[in-house]
Order: sequence, then structure tokens, then C-alpha cells
Amino acid sequence: MGWSSEWIRIGWGAVTPLLRKSFKIEKAVRSACLKATALGVCEVRLNGKKVGDSHLLPGWTDYRKRVYFHEFDVTDRMVSGENVLGGILGAGWFAGHFGPFNDKGYYGHDAWFSCELLIEYQDGTKQIIRTDSSWKGNAGPILESDLLMGESYDARKEVPGWDEPGFEENKQWLPVSLIRNDERLPERIEPYPGLPVKTIAELPAQHVSEPKPGIFVFDLGQNMVGVVRLKLSGLPAGTEVILKHGEMLNADGTVYTENLRFAKATDRYIAKGGEETWQPRFTFHGFRYVEVHGLLLKPETRNVKVERESTMLESPPAEGWPKAGEGLPPATCHPPLDTVTGVVWMSSLKETATFECSNAKVNQLFSNIQWGFRGNYLEVPTDCPQRDERLGWTGDTQMFIRSATYLADVQLFFKKWLVDLHDAQHADGGYPDMAPFMGRMSYASAAWADAGIICPYVLWKAYGDTSFIRDWWPQMKKFMALIC
Repeated sequence: MGWSSEWIRIGWGAVTPLLRKSFKIEKAVRSACLKATALGVCEVRLNGKKVGDSHLLPGWTDYRKRVYFHEFDVTDRMVSGENVLGGILGAGWFAGHFGPFNDKGYYGHDAWFSCELLIEYQDGTKQIIRTDSSWKGNAGPILESDLLMGESYDARKEVPGWDEPGFEENKQWLPVSLIRNDERLPERIEPYPGLPVKTIAELPAQHVSEPKPGIFVFDLGQNMVGVVRLKLSGLPAGTEVILKHGEMLNADGTVYTENLRFAKATDRYIAKGGEETWQPRFTFHGFRYVEVHGLLLKPETRNVKVERESTMLESPPAEGWPKAGEGLPPATCHPPLDTVTGVVWMSSLKETATFECSNAKVNQLFSNIQWGFRGNYLEVPTDCPQRDERLGWTGDTQMFIRSATYLADVQLFFKKWLVDLHDAQHADGGYPDMAPFMGRMSYASAAWADAGIICPYVLWKAYGDTSFIRDWWPQMKKFMALIC
């Protein structure tokens, strides 16, 4: 299909901007269909609410070759009079840190957005709202977002009502920039063929400890992949709360992060005061434990002074932040367990396998396999969800794919990933070590490259769907001619 909407961005340095467009409806609506995409990751907003329930849209591809759009029926969201369409952008796989070589901005250096809203009226006429030069943009409360490093959010910088009718734009809302004739624009914009990332479970904290004064470690009882929902009460405005994520603990009870290598997996929240709940939008972590710095506890409401943690952010700490080395008073109470809740993210696969026997250790083994699968099937089949890789390594994928077909219905998930794999195939037929393509990888490696043959074969045998072979037969033949 053709895509007539413009690509827009904020051109004055906002990393995770807010974008908005106000328009009017003066007739009865028959239907309304919204299509949205991004180079980066986005959340689409309409009349004050998020559109859909997916995360990290539009997903990960080799953006130079193709990017996907997602389609939503928003008929019931239209209102008479003013309506507001909005978008929030994050760096994502396109412009953030990703890859095995500490790459940042492998595909591009900031996030871009494009969408179109087709409205059909009862009288047969149509109206299309597109991204164009009439949109406005502003910096929002997300100071920085990165899939590996984490997200930083200053609640004091929230813009109430920015995506709702009746909002009055001030001078901080500036015209967006249009992107044309840029070599980073994708060759194709296509409907998303896979299963988007969604919340599949929530894990309440099971235990909280204080290994050092003023440092609290929440144990979710299970390694998971996703984000934390943070619940706070009564913190003074400007208080900075740091959340460090990890799978294990050090001997002193703090969170172990050495295995993460350069991935900081650290989120930061700056309080606005009062009752507050926050959940990151544009990052994810692999973790069981969450180390929290900066909490002030009731009923004592003591002024806990926490030495500022080093994060990926260079912005200054909140006013009145203590200097390094200032002491911490002893704690007499712990924060409530519901301060931290684990929100589990995964591609929205329908799980198909259960297992239980009389041996608790075997049951635990199956649970480990199941949770390992959940953690590594987020957008693409990855090798690990926590450290500085999280890549679609073909060797890992071809080893586990048969197990995956038992655990869940993975047909659509792999239909999408096989496109990534063949987008990355070398001109001579060699399959890469990872897909989507991230550069500086080898081709036709034993075991890794075999995924180009093994994965379609396993999917055909598991589901009886010959399209897994038929669609890629010429490319498979080309690979076999290369190695034989």
C-alpha cells in the first residue's frame, strides 16, 4: 500500500518528545481507523488516552529495508467537536544503545513518527488526519529512554491535558520538522505481521530488605522481563528515586549487575509530590531484584540522604541533593511491598503447554524453561533479556525453536522474524549470526547460519504450514549452493 503521511521529528534536541495535532469533527462518524509507525518506539494517544495495549511499537526491523505500521479501530474514541491525536517517542532499537559493540544510534540518531487517521462519516464523506507540518511538539517529562540503559522521568515536567481537547498550546509548543529525502528512511512501510509486545502478568514483591542504610532491595520471587510499576506516597517534590535491576544479589545483599556489562538497566524517577504511580514506557529489563535508592519513609518521614548513583544521564540532581560521602541515618522501617510491582512484558503469544509431576525439582525445571522462553520472546527471539545484547542470535534460535513450538503458538511470531532473517541474508546466500541485522557480524557460520534452513523446516513440521518453506525456498536454495 502507499503511505502518504510525512515523517516528523522535533529538531531542537528533545530526546523523547510529545507530538500533538488538534482537529474537529462536525458530522456523525461511521468509522475511524488509525495507522501509526515510528523509527524508534512510540505510544499513540487520542483524546487523553493511550491507543491500544501494546508496548514498544512498531517493533524491531532492519529499518533501512522496512518498518511496520500498526492499525487500530478508534471509532468509539471520536467525539463531536475538537479531538486531539498525539504521540510520545522513544529511541528504541532505532536510535538507542543496542548491539554487541556498545553501539548507539546504529540506524539513526533520534526518533521519527508518522501516522494517519482515516475518518468515514455517515454521509459517505471522508477526512484524513496525517502527520505534516501542522503538528506541534514539545519536550515532555521523559528525560531519556533507552532499552539497555533505562528510562528517566521527571514528574515535575508533566504537561497535564496536552493530548486532550481544550488544551491551550503555549510558546513551548513549536512546529515539527519534516523528514524528506533522507537515506535513513525505510524502503517500505508495511502492516505488522507478528504479535506485538504486551503485558502478560504482574508479579508483586515478595520481600524487601535493607542491605545498607537507605538502600532497599525488593525481591519479586522470579526472574522476569519487563518493567517496574513504582508506587510512592508523600515524597517531597524533587526527590530522586533510583531503581537498579538485576537477576542476583551480591554477598552484601545489594543487586549484582556486573553481568550486565555496559547495560545500566537503571531507571530514575523524580517525584512531583503526593500520591504517585509510574511505569516506564520505552525500556525493559531482565531481573528478579530491584534495588531502590532515595525513598523517604513514613511514619518517621526521615530525610534519607542517598549518594547520587551514576546513570546514563548527565542532567543535574534535584535541588538540595547531598554531596558524595554524606552519611545515612539508620533505618527503623521498610517501605511497603506494593512500592514495587513487576510488570511482565512478552510478545503476545498464546501459551499451549503445561506440565506437572510428583517431583518438585522437575516441575521447577519446566518453570525455568517456561520463564526463560517468556523472557527471550520479546519482539524477536533473543539470547538473553538482561545484559547488553538482547539480539536475535540465529544459533540460539535454531536450537530452541522446537521447544518454543510446544510452549506456545509461535507461527505469527516467526513469520515476522523470518522476514528479519532474510532481510539480513548476504548477497551470496549466507545467513547472518543475528537478525535483525546489526552490522559487523559474520555470515555462513556453522550452526548459526543453519537457522535459515532449520527454523522454516521445524515450523513446517510443527504446524503443517507449507508457506514457511514455500515463501523462502529460493533463499534457502541459495544458501545451500553457497555451502555445498
